[in-house]
Amino acid sequence: MAADTRELFGHGLFRAATKALNLCFAGFVATSSVVLHSWPLFGASVVGYATLVAYDLTRLGFWTRVLRDLRTRPPALPEAELFNDAGARHFLNRLHQTRAELKRVTANRAPIPHQVMAQLEALPELENRAVAMVVRVEELSRYLCDKNLRGLRNELDRLRRASENSPSMRLRSEYERAQFALKGELSALEEIAAAKDLLLARLETMVGALEMFPCEIVRLRVIEADLRDNADETPFDPRVIIADTHTLQGVMAGLGPVTEDADAKVSDR
Repeated sequence: MAADTRELFGHGLFRAATKALNLCFAGFVATSSVVLHSWPLFGASVVGYATLVAYDLTRLGFWTRVLRDLRTRPPALPEAELFNDAGARHFLNRLHQTRAELKRVTANRAPIPHQVMAQLEALPELENRAVAMVVRVEELSRYLCDKNLRGLRNELDRLRRASENSPSMRLRSEYERAQFALKGELSALEEIAAAKDLLLARLETMVGALEMFPCEIVRLRVIEADLRDNADETPFDPRVIIADTHTLQGVMAGLGPVTEDADAKVSDR
């Protein structure tokens, strides 16, 4: 909790200190003081800059934007080379590619459709969950890397045969106890392997949803552009420009439209 509070105040102070309006005011007044060789004016620029920063830090709207920035800030993606599990590397590469594509799509000057604005704000949380799942997959994979499930099953079969072929009741009882312990270990390892497979399946769904957003943004832009074009489009009627074939011939000959009376006179001659 204390770390989150420090991060919040640190981000808010950095944003207020680097705000364009505050920096422009401080730079303009400080430059003027240097040109005029006026130390009082330089001091006024420092005091004014500090006042603007303090004013931002006291506004509720400013802290609301700071909180939104922190919530929507994308998490740092680890490099795929740091992981040994093939599935973990696969999903991390997909996450890197998805983020690059989303950045390329949103960097376009075209506006982002309002239908996906709320979902875009939730993407960092989805990425955080995906990264956490990838880390868990890597941890489970490292634990299972030196476990031989087939060898344990073979060992369990050997103990069962030894128990069945034992002539002594006491010896048979010891073999059964050994089987029980080995069954417990084998069952636990199978559950761990099943949990890893479930994480991989969930990652397929989660990363697939992240990969959908850039395509969805482009699709909605196309639909909105098509709707605007259809709304501004005026029906085209060729008869408005060219009444009939005789008018077209007259215009192309430079003689003007040919009337029906002129055609009748020609036919009388």
